[in-house]
Amino acid sequence: MKTDTLGRRLPTKPEPVNEHVYFTDNDIPILEVCMEYGIASNDLLFRLGKRKKKNMHSVRMLHLVTQNMKHDGKEWGIVLRRVEEDRLGFLGWMPRNLHQSYELTPAGIKLLQHLHRYHDYNHRDQREHRMMRSTIMGEIRYGAQQNRDFTYTPKHIFTKKNLPEGMEEDGMFSIDYGGVGRVFFLETDRGTEPLTGKHRKTIERQITRWHEFLSRPKGGGPSEYAKHFDTRMPGILLNVTTSEARMRSMMEHQKKTIGDSKIMLYRFDPRFYERTFKAPMITTAHWEGAWERVGHPAMYIKDPS
Repeated sequence: MKTDTLGRRLPTKPEPVNEHVYFTDNDIPILEVCMEYGIASNDLLFRLGKRKKKNMHSVRMLHLVTQNMKHDGKEWGIVLRRVEEDRLGFLGWMPRNLHQSYELTPAGIKLLQHLHRYHDYNHRDQREHRMMRSTIMGEIRYGAQQNRDFTYTPKHIFTKKNLPEGMEEDGMFSIDYGGVGRVFFLETDRGTEPLTGKHRKTIERQITRWHEFLSRPKGGGPSEYAKHFDTRMPGILLNVTTSEARMRSMMEHQKKTIGDSKIMLYRFDPRFYERTFKAPMITTAHWEGAWERVGHPAMYIKDPS
């Protein structure tokens, strides 16, 4: 038996077994979170799932990655896979806590399709980028769900439309605060794109296009966003990068190009600064913390006013 430096038994990674278990309604939220975000940490799946005891959640996660799921008299196969850290770039395999990460298998996609719950979010970006997006949106979702008067709605339920040609978001969701609603778009930046220049895609061009899309025209009337999605709820852009210096540079470029704005929000999250990182534990920082704006006081998205 192999042990670590403290004499604790080193666990083995789970291997598929030739057994089946029955798929239940409590498993659906786990698969849907992986579908929506592309990848999800075990901690996020536990907090957004229906099983409130960690030991019950851990046992079920082991079933989902090792055993064939049976539903409607048919065996669908193994519906989740644990993301291998050597492929993903996460630091270390952390078997004793909730740092593991999961994604759907083809069998999981087919099962959601059978349940008429699958929606293609077109996750084609790097897994590190997906994890940053997943963590930020998951923390906001978890925070909103702690208030019974608030309703978090993912993109596939809010709308079947995509953004206009030439635009794409890292995330989209709405929050109803009990009669008052907002639609949020997320842009995550890990410092891989230039701030300005002649490149096809720069942060400066991205900010300018989003402001044009979300803002009402000077002559009055609905914004391009409101007409496109046929909604009266205001649209807000959440910009998240990995360092305060990068965030300040982005805000400075906004100040020079479009000026003050109430609907362009900024935060930085240093957990994603390094090239490799552990799947973060879920907090409520992005829900409860201040989002800075150019020319206006900071905004708290937990506050409906």
